[in-house]
Amino acid sequence: MKVIIAFDLTERKLFEMPYPNGVGQNSDHYELWVYQEFLSLWTMDCKNSRIEIWLMKEYNVNSSWIKAIVFPVQILSPHQFSPICSTKNGDIIVTNGTRLLRYNDKGELIEGSSYRCFPDSAVSRGSPSIVYTESFLSLPGDGTQS
Repeated sequence: MKVIIAFDLTERKLFEMPYPNGVGQNSDHYELWVYQEFLSLWTMDCKNSRIEIWLMKEYNVNSSWIKAIVFPVQILSPHQFSPICSTKNGDIIVTNGTRLLRYNDKGELIEGSSYRCFPDSAVSRGSPSIVYTESFLSLPGDGTQS
């Protein structure tokens, strides 16, 4: 059984959350990410050239998983599709290794822009794109510092 291992910061405990029912039969690759502020799972079915995006509408409630988006993509491997983030209106920003792409919430390609990583640049040693989210949230602590 495929599960998500999560750490509850408040309770300081690890727990398991099962994948949504129906995920895994034809999936070649899957990864967790955040889509529209929900814990999400994107899966790739290379045989049928499609991506499925699942949302957990209620945290830690397995029955709340819904298949939100299914869209066709012309890709060769999971390394050529990696969601980075979603916009407030539901668009999905994706990298495929050399391009940033924007899809709408129906899986239709809206636009794309090429980029190039130079072999001796710092960018080529890691991900050429990251998402920054500002927060004032403090992690709970017991008053000790490491």
